[in-house]
Amino acid sequence: MFPVYLFTLMTFLWGLVGTPMAIALAEKFRLLDVPGGRKKHRSVMPRGAGLVLWSGYLLWALFTGNPGVEVPYIATGATMIFIVGYMDDMHPPHLPPDGGGVGRLASARASVAARAADSMDCRRD
Repeated sequence: MFPVYLFTLMTFLWGLVGTPMAIALAEKFRLLDVPGGRKKHRSVMPRGAGLVLWSGYLLWALFTGNPGVEVPYIATGATMIFIVGYMDDMHPPHLPPDGGGVGRLASARASVAARAADSMDCRRD
């Protein structure tokens, strides 16, 4: 198992190198978000860079052992937020205009509630 600091550096470098690569691939394969409608940006934006950042965090959470009790809950919340964000970006008709924000808040709340419920179970033992 890698030391936590070394793996943290590796996942940081993954994000630093992978994000520009994901943007270049999005532009090459025309995975672009065009402004208009619900979109608030003013220019064409590439899609998919969030995948690199989410996967880097998930790799860190999975392979650094268990540096904290909260890591599984944060990883679960981050995964749920990633899925809602993906649905909001790639399939906008499936979510209402504020659905992405509401979905992200609900994901974060579910992760916090799971952690709170788990800590209450531990106190009963």
